[in-house]
Amino acid sequence: MPIFMKPTSIIIADLGLQDSGPVHATFTNSCRNHMDKYVPYSGDTGRIHLRENVAMTKSTITYKMPYAHAQYVGYTKGPVNNYTTPGTGPYWDKLMWSAEKNEVIEEVRNYFKRRGGR
Repeated sequence: MPIFMKPTSIIIADLGLQDSGPVHATFTNSCRNHMDKYVPYSGDTGRIHLRENVAMTKSTITYKMPYAHAQYVGYTKGPVNNYTTPGTGPYWDKLMWSAEKNEVIEEVRNYFKRRGGR
């Protein structure tokens, strides 16, 4: 008796592993949560801060303040020298990943296991 396997695309979707699927969304959300403390933040009250003005999809995190790119690359007509919160700085996604990638991976792994993955 022949054994028929589902198409790979169906298996991937069943596991939630497709692009912008639930596992990808979990990864993006976990990165955002862990990255927040590495994003520059001003202590001024009454202002919208870079950390607070974020647009997310299942696969992207976009900081929407006009100065976000300059803060991210650390340069705007000269070096950006005003990272006032300790531990923050340019390329905050890379800062987070080097410090907390194991936690992010574990969170995604746990989510995947709860969905029935191994």
